[in-house]
Amino acid sequence: MPRRRPLPPDTRPDWRDPDMPVIRKYTFANGTTKTEIDPDYERRYREHMMEAAPHPDYRRDPTYNMRRKK
Repeated sequence: MPRRRPLPPDTRPDWRDPDMPVIRKYTFANGTTKTEIDPDYERRYREHMMEAAPHPDYRRDPTYNMRRKK
């Protein structure tokens, strides 16, 4: 049985690094775009989106329990 070659070292960024920048395309209100964002900005932005989003009551959703008799 032939020996397997060892795998090359992994050079991908470590996703557990808290200082790793968020890399994706952002378009700001004034029209400027940026691809690398500070992780703290991303966290604050996501917290704001969670607070601004309406949280409907799941029991009022007509699709919550489709088997229930109406």
